[in-house]
Amino acid sequence: MKKLLLVLSCLMTLSLTAQNRFTTATNWKDLFSLATTAHKMVIIDCYFEGCHPCKQMDDEVFPHPAISQLMDSAFVGVKTDILKEDFGKQLQIKYGITGFPTYLIFTSDGHLVDYFSGYKEADLFESLLRKAAGKARAGIVLNGFSNVPDVPYPEFYSAYFKERKSYSPQQLESYLTDNKKGLEFPFKEEAVMPLLMTRGLTSDLMDFVLKNYNQLEKSFGKGLVEVQLMRSLQNKFANGTGEDKELWLNTFLGHIKQYINDADWPYVTLNIAESYYVNYLKDLDAFFKFAATHFNDDDNKVRYMGMRLTGANATATQKDLYLSWATKVLNQHSAQDALEVAASVLLTENRKEEAGRLAGWALTKAKQNNRDPSGSQKILDQIHREN
Repeated sequence: MKKLLLVLSCLMTLSLTAQNRFTTATNWKDLFSLATTAHKMVIIDCYFEGCHPCKQMDDEVFPHPAISQLMDSAFVGVKTDILKEDFGKQLQIKYGITGFPTYLIFTSDGHLVDYFSGYKEADLFESLLRKAAGKARAGIVLNGFSNVPDVPYPEFYSAYFKERKSYSPQQLESYLTDNKKGLEFPFKEEAVMPLLMTRGLTSDLMDFVLKNYNQLEKSFGKGLVEVQLMRSLQNKFANGTGEDKELWLNTFLGHIKQYINDADWPYVTLNIAESYYVNYLKDLDAFFKFAATHFNDDDNKVRYMGMRLTGANATATQKDLYLSWATKVLNQHSAQDALEVAASVLLTENRKEEAGRLAGWALTKAKQNNRDPSGSQKILDQIHREN
C-alpha cells in the first residue's frame, strides 16, 4: 500500500508539472519506477544555468504544440542542472556529457536509447524523439551502458568531471593494462568511457578505436565514438603535408573505409576532410571543393562553415566553392539558420533569385517552428528593394 501511494504521489507531481513538459528527479530509482508505472520512456534534459541554447530550447521548442503533445503522451521529462545537482553530475560522469544542452533518452527500465546535444529546431527535435521511440520498440539500445547509475570508474576519470582535473594517456594506459578484458566485446563502460574521453591516445589505442568503430558506435553511440575517432585520426595528418594533398587524403580515406559502416561513411568522410583541410591545413578553398563532391545532408556544417564567409577577408572564389556545396545540401526541410546563412552568402554574390528561394524556405520554417523570422525577412526585404 505504501508503495502504491508513493507511485500515485509521483504521478500527481508529474501531472502538476506537465504544462512545463518536465518534472524533477533526484535519484535514478524513483525516476524509472515512475516511468515503468506510467509505461513511458524518459528524456533527461542536461543543462546549466546561463546556457543560451538551453534557454532557446525552453523558449522556442518545448512550448511547440507538436513537442508538447508528444512528450506528454510518450515521455517522462526531467531537467537536471549539471553544475548544481548531484543527479546531474552523476549523469555527466556516466555518459561523458560535455556539450549543452544534452538530451538522454531512455527506455522505461533505464537503458539508454540515444543522446544528442545542442539546439534543435522543433521539427528536427520531434523527429529525433520519434526515431528514439522506434528504436526502443525494436529493442535497440546502447548496450555498452548499463541501466544502473553506479559504475566502478577509475578515480581519475570521475575527477575529470568533478574537479575538472585532466588525466594523461599514461594514466589511462596503466589502468587499462590491469583491465584488458574491459576492451573485449561485450565492452565494459568503466574501461571504454575513460578511453573515449581521453585526448592524445597511444598509437595502439588509436588503432583500437578505428578497428572497433562499428561495434563501439553500436554500444556507446555515434557522438562519443566519432569524436574520439577524429581525435585519433588527426595525429596522422602530419604525414599529409606533401605536394598532392588531395591524393594523400583520398588514399588515407581509402585505408580507413573498411572499418566504417556504410551509413556513417559519408559523414565521417566530410568530418575528416574538415579536420584535415580546415583545422590542420587552414585551407578553406580545398575543403569547399572537396565538400561539393562528397556532400551529405548535414546542414549544420553548411551553417557554421558559411559563417566563416561573413567577414571582409572572404574571397569570391571561396564563396563560389561554398555555394556549389551548400546549394546541393539545402532544401525546404533544412534548418532555418542554415538557410539564412547560405541565403546571405548568395546575396553578397548578387544571386538574388537563389537567395530569395532559400530565404523563403527559412521564413516558412520560422513560422512552422515558432521562431524569430526577422533574419529571413530582412533578406527578402533587401531583395525586394534592389529589384
